[in-house]
Amino acid sequence: MEYFLLALVSSNALVIYLFVVKQKAFFFTLFIALFAIADCSEFLYDFFPSEISYYLFGNSLFILAYNALLIEVCKDMSLAVVIKKFKYHILVLFLLTIYGVASLDEVIGEDEGLFFYFELLYNTSALVLLFASLIAYFYHENKKSFFLFIGILFLIIQEIVAIGFLFVSETIWLNVIWILVTTVAFYFLISQARISYRPKDFIF
Repeated sequence: MEYFLLALVSSNALVIYLFVVKQKAFFFTLFIALFAIADCSEFLYDFFPSEISYYLFGNSLFILAYNALLIEVCKDMSLAVVIKKFKYHILVLFLLTIYGVASLDEVIGEDEGLFFYFELLYNTSALVLLFASLIAYFYHENKKSFFLFIGILFLIIQEIVAIGFLFVSETIWLNVIWILVTTVAFYFLISQARISYRPKDFIF
């Protein structure tokens, strides 16, 4: 049931985005489309020859979606300016990424083989996206980048809640939080997509 509701949230977000947002960014469109397809792939489980092929297919789409959104986050920033202004921020966030990935892998419990490396890639992609969106907010300091960061923050929170639900305890309240946080994430992500970049446009 939880997968049906998650697929409903992401697919509705895609439809709303396509109809509401007039100026669509290619990589953001790619992100939201891949994310919705990955969520809906749950309904194709019986068509996969094995559980591992289903796992690789769905999670590959999520990784591609996160990397598409990462490109969208970074495309309007100058690498030279980022390194010059935020080198200490990047160092701290790099260390936090390592710690976060290690912590998530410990909760998941995969310590060898294909699943371990795939989860490592998945978790790294998610946390790099989060910290890149924070740097992007520091860089632009406007409403669009703020909404983008908040949307991605909730997107990563729903990943953490999902790990808790799938690997720790399948309780109903975690399921509800998972769906609500995902809904909030897409609200902010679609809201930012409707805003054009305006340098130093204050967040309120």
